[in-house]
Amino acid sequence: MTQAATSSDRADFAAKREIEMLEERRYAAMLAADGDGLDRLLSDDLVYMHSNGQADNKRRYIEKIQAGTLEYRSIEISDQEIMILGPAALTFGRIQAAIQSSGAERRLDARFQTVWLESEIGWRMVAFAPTPIPK
Repeated sequence: MTQAATSSDRADFAAKREIEMLEERRYAAMLAADGDGLDRLLSDDLVYMHSNGQADNKRRYIEKIQAGTLEYRSIEISDQEIMILGPAALTFGRIQAAIQSSGAERRLDARFQTVWLESEIGWRMVAFAPTPIPK
């Protein structure tokens, strides 16, 4: 193994750990309806796809959470994998969540993918896309 490969492996490991911590902060902010916390984690270019096919930008997504129109009651993540591709990080996994959306209680069971990009201000999530698991 070359020194460059070893340095690259260490950088990828560090980036994966950082993304893992950022994902944990994001889920905590979603559960707490913490708009400021989400604002720091989400890119201004965010496209947040919902399991019903609707899409939100950053502003609309945070507004829905702060207004209580979208409320996360519980979130469980499993099978999460993180892949670093240069300045991008992809996460894949399973999400199970209890949600209240526009007054209706829902259970989400889906596979998901998120995209994070690193810039001069740090890592920011730019996309989230769930695929519901058929019952």
